[in-house]
Amino acid sequence: MFELKQNNALEYIEESHTYLFNGVIIPSVTQIMKGSSEAYYRGISEAQLAIAADRGTRVHQAIYEFETQGKRTTDSEIAPYLTEYIIAKTRYKFKPLLQEFKLTNGLFAGTLDMLAEYNGQQVVIDLKATSKFNKSLAEIQLAGYVELCEYNGIGINNTYILHLNSDKHKLHQVTPNYDEWERLKHEAICFSKY
Repeated sequence: MFELKQNNALEYIEESHTYLFNGVIIPSVTQIMKGSSEAYYRGISEAQLAIAADRGTRVHQAIYEFETQGKRTTDSEIAPYLTEYIIAKTRYKFKPLLQEFKLTNGLFAGTLDMLAEYNGQQVVIDLKATSKFNKSLAEIQLAGYVELCEYNGIGINNTYILHLNSDKHKLHQVTPNYDEWERLKHEAICFSKY
């Protein structure tokens, strides 16, 4: 079993989605990506985005509870997504090691969906429960997660998106875009855009 050292200097405030390191607010991977994300989602109403975000949160929670407690969701909207996750896990034969875990390097933080063993490698798997996922945004997000993993001594061999719908699934290998991540991170941290 993989053991992650807890960083007691990192706090997370759920209600505001705020990370603090030694009592100081630091940006999240999501906040650092905000400009790129906003450009992609421009034209989609706030109400639609809120509904999608809520569904995504419930899918993540259902998968977390299934993996950590063996619990199956009773939420009729989310149950098909969990079924697709279980089918995908069986099909691709990945083994979750850690789920929904928070990391920081002192400058920024993030919550990774899953560290898993897949094809004999230690990988990051990010879960997406959207009608489609944007590969360019995923490449940036995964670059941030790999940086956090490496800083915390977690070797990563590969990165994936597990794209779940209520009636299908697909595991996509995604190559992190370190150049774009570095550019966005520099802007956010140097110019306090979070």
